[in-house]
Amino acid sequence: MNTHPWQKRNPLYGWKWFHDGWRLFRGNPALWMSLMAALFFINIFTLAVPLLGALVFFLTWPIWQAGLLLGAKTQSEGGELEIQHLFAGFQNRPGQLARLGLLTLTLTLFVFMLLLTIWHNDFTALQEIMASPASDTQVLMEAVSEKLLVPALVGTLLLIPLLMGSWFAPALILFDGISPGLAMLYSLRASISNTWPFLVYGLVLLLADFLLSLVLGLLVQLISGTLGTTMAEFLAPLLTFPIVFFFMALLVGSIYGSFLDVFHKDEAASPAQPE
Repeated sequence: MNTHPWQKRNPLYGWKWFHDGWRLFRGNPALWMSLMAALFFINIFTLAVPLLGALVFFLTWPIWQAGLLLGAKTQSEGGELEIQHLFAGFQNRPGQLARLGLLTLTLTLFVFMLLLTIWHNDFTALQEIMASPASDTQVLMEAVSEKLLVPALVGTLLLIPLLMGSWFAPALILFDGISPGLAMLYSLRASISNTWPFLVYGLVLLLADFLLSLVLGLLVQLISGTLGTTMAEFLAPLLTFPIVFFFMALLVGSIYGSFLDVFHKDEAASPAQPE
């Protein structure tokens, strides 16, 4: 039985959620970029640790999200975004959020184990090609496109519901005190109910990515023409980072805005009592 109702929104809300993210980012772009850069490199270094790093990443990712959502809430209500918001999730239901991360990790591993089991022979053959000293890049790419195309498509289809279940889940745990399993279930149901606005949101996001990538490409060409190819190749990755950080910040604001529209129609969300 549905004990936590949600709203079904019209497709134009997809544009609104993109605008919500942009509005919050525009309110303090320097600090949002700094927070995203810090989060990005913290997790890069975390993932660099074999095995344990991936576990820590999955356990802590919802906690980082919660802190940023609290920052989005504070700013949207007229308060000041602060660097401490990055760590605020560690003081607000961190145990429940970590369990959400563990549940997400378990479901992700289940999907990959399912793919490895069904297409075991194809993965084994690909490993043999990669280990062969006679194989070249073209042979490897052909083998990847031939043997991994179907499992990649199936894996994508299986991971989409997991993404839907993870979209609202941290906010539901943080603001509404919902348990991790139910939070993922409510998030999945609400996301399915709002398929059209999410499609619009995705298209707007892709368009923004295309335009920014186009600007980046033109800038790299300009640098190449004035400072040389070597300098352009050196600066291109550095110029990519701000775009990545911008989209990370945009997602935080979009998640918070969509959460309010779908689960809190006429009220602002307040954090549930800490554990």
